[in-house]
Amino acid sequence: MTQTRGERVVDLILEADDRYGVLGRQVPVRLVNFSASGCLLQGASSLEPQSIGRLKVVFDGEQYGDDVRVARCHEVPGAGSLYSVGVEFVWTARPDRASLRRFLRTRFLLPASGGGSPIDGKEVWANGQPNGTRGAPPQRRAERVDV
Repeated sequence: MTQTRGERVVDLILEADDRYGVLGRQVPVRLVNFSASGCLLQGASSLEPQSIGRLKVVFDGEQYGDDVRVARCHEVPGAGSLYSVGVEFVWTARPDRASLRRFLRTRFLLPASGGGSPIDGKEVWANGQPNGTRGAPPQRRAERVDV
């Protein structure tokens, strides 16, 4: 029986000595803030800087997601085991209709550049209001971050 090219590739991968796996986990987080280049999250779990994961957020019953890289993570002083996590969007695929960065840009009029300077140079809470104009940020939750 003749193997197809795809079957030969799979056989070569399975015969290789340097196989590796990917371990994933779901981490509930709260979306605190966002910009054109990333998001600020809070959660009860520490995430390793440089980790790559998928951030999935539900807005008005619709799920949006994008791949992110953990840029920083630190415990919030005086808040028990609460961690502040800064993530950056990474370009692993062309943004589609369900892309979180595309949704944020169109819904909240963020600039298309990754410069991290939202509306008029002000930070914007997840509800679209400029930081500091209407009290604390909303209690929106990202459904999960798979890291």
